[in-house]
Amino acid sequence: MSDAGNVENDGKSIKGIAVDPEVLSIIKNPDRPEAFPSIAKAPNNIPGVSGFIAGMKSLFAYKREGLQFFANQASIYGKVFRSQLGPYSIVGVTDHEVISQILKNGDRCWSTALAVERVTRGLSFDIDLKKKSRLMSLDFDAHRRMRNLVQPAFSDRALASYLTVIHHEFVHNIEAWPRDGAVSFRVEARKIFSQLAARLFFGIGDPKEAARLEGATRDYWGAIPVVLKNRHLSERWKRGVDGVATLSSIMYDLIPKRRDEGGVDLFSQLCKSRDDTGGLDDDQLVDLMLNIIFAAFDTTTMGITSMAYLLAKYPHWQEVLRAEAMRLPEQATLADFNGMERTTQVWKETLRMFPVSAITPRVSLGECQVGSYVAPPRTLVFNFTGLLGQDPDLWDHPQRFDPERFSSARAEHQRHRGQYLPFGHGVHTCVGAALANLEARVFWSIVLTRYRFSLAKDYDAVHCMSPLGSVSGEVALKVERL
Repeated sequence: MSDAGNVENDGKSIKGIAVDPEVLSIIKNPDRPEAFPSIAKAPNNIPGVSGFIAGMKSLFAYKREGLQFFANQASIYGKVFRSQLGPYSIVGVTDHEVISQILKNGDRCWSTALAVERVTRGLSFDIDLKKKSRLMSLDFDAHRRMRNLVQPAFSDRALASYLTVIHHEFVHNIEAWPRDGAVSFRVEARKIFSQLAARLFFGIGDPKEAARLEGATRDYWGAIPVVLKNRHLSERWKRGVDGVATLSSIMYDLIPKRRDEGGVDLFSQLCKSRDDTGGLDDDQLVDLMLNIIFAAFDTTTMGITSMAYLLAKYPHWQEVLRAEAMRLPEQATLADFNGMERTTQVWKETLRMFPVSAITPRVSLGECQVGSYVAPPRTLVFNFTGLLGQDPDLWDHPQRFDPERFSSARAEHQRHRGQYLPFGHGVHTCVGAALANLEARVFWSIVLTRYRFSLAKDYDAVHCMSPLGSVSGEVALKVERL
């Protein structure tokens, strides 16, 4: 073992936590997993189902029912249960206290890196694993160092500097909508947010290049649920692998230009010099930016699309948010947008009802407590954070659209620890959460001061997963210029 600071003298523990020998044998540095451990089967003493047949049934049921499938399992077996999702033997958790404890990871018993790398295995950028710099592919000290490097790009100062670009991109695209007519909102949102991500993160203004970024990230996410992870047997898997290669190629081409010319975009800042970026080489820069771009606009796009559906379904709230947007000064600042309380309430309610990142996986490094059960080493645990928003023990009438539950007077989301985690929890809380929140406020301030809209064809949506969560349907809108 090379990391004497983290591994005790007996070579069998990390910071006093007993670690499975197989995990130790493949992790030369506990901060940075070097290979994929075999995942242990969920223990039989935890109630639930397992096996090949159960895995195939659950895979098809999950595609049809989304999170509701696991909600049904929890109602049968309890809030900690054993399940099989395709090839994965998992322990599912829907108890908010247990989820909060696992994600906080105060005992350093849980690995985010091993879980994420396991689920995305084969899609990762092919570099030396010792040089991994992707935030979600790191644990403990290595994760903290990389997060500290990226955090300034999402500070209030940075967000304030992005406002002009954000506002310009939104106005430019939204003004192109028809004066009166139909808008396929899901399609429009992807286009708008992909172009914004290209400009904010890479300084790319060419719509064709932005479209390449959008297509590559869409193919990446589409490949995550694939069972046959072979490019010759699965077209979706092939597109996902090629998508990662496309994104990597774009970034390698940009590195020398951004180092020479500079810029205000995030990639330019990271390309300045190795001294400024903590010694990151080109491979590590690309690896880090892959993580950021994968989460940069797909997640926000999903949430914005769900909010469009809810505002169309409940037009009273359009008027409430429109009145708030009308009160903004002509040259609104970051503080002005952050003060949009009513818009924030609807945004939070959207993420409660239609969670985007609805499953947060972890792998146990040793024997770890999961509620009243003990998970053996290398157990894959799915924390169903998205189901917390539908728990009647935590929320009043959770099926009801009620943004005022997030008002300061009611504050339902603060009743219990860990009941509302739309952006994760603990040290792995989404580093770009503040940017996503700002983009939502700016976007709706522009749309609602220009358009009134309704569903082109009314329908009752459900939550769907693909694998990110959002409202079902294309959210076709009938728009009317104000």
